[in-house]
Formats: sequence, C-alpha cells, structure tokens
Amino acid sequence: MGNGIHTARYRTDREAKRVEWQRRRRPCNICGQPLNYSLPKDHPEHFQLDHIKSRDKFPDLEFDPANWAPAHASCNKRKSNGEAAPGLGETSEDF
Repeated sequence: MGNGIHTARYRTDREAKRVEWQRRRRPCNICGQPLNYSLPKDHPEHFQLDHIKSRDKFPDLEFDPANWAPAHASCNKRKSNGEAAPGLGETSEDF
C-alpha cells in the first residue's frame, strides 16, 4: 500500500478527519498540547496526521481511520516509526 497517502481518497479522508478534530479541539496525540489546525505547512507545529501504528510496520493499518490521530509536525517527526505513549483514546461525545 505504500505511497497511498498521495491518493485523492486519502487526502479527502485526511481532510475530513482534520475538520472533525479541529471542531472537537483534539490536542496532539503525541505531546498532548493544543494544536493550531490553521498553521501553514512550513510551520514546525502545523497539523499532521499521525499513524498511531507506523505505516512501515503496519501497512495494513495505513488507511484505517482508527489508526489516525492529530499531531504537531515536529512531534510526528520525532516519533518517526515509533509509537506514541498510550492515552485514553477518543471520548464518545463532546462534553
């Protein structure tokens, strides 16, 4: 599946998740700090889609939205192919 992240479907699905996470004010999955979803791509803290389980080690999860989480670009780069610290996961509803 590699390079599939450049497909139109992936970009569309990624954008839908970004909009949802921005609406829900989801923080970075890696550091837990707030994300500014409107930062330009050249800013080190811009939004990136984090694959919780890496695409290299778990290619079958590359397109699974349950394996996606919001992250700062700098955090995602540091994480690389590693795994983020476990968290509580998504809440079932907004409070």
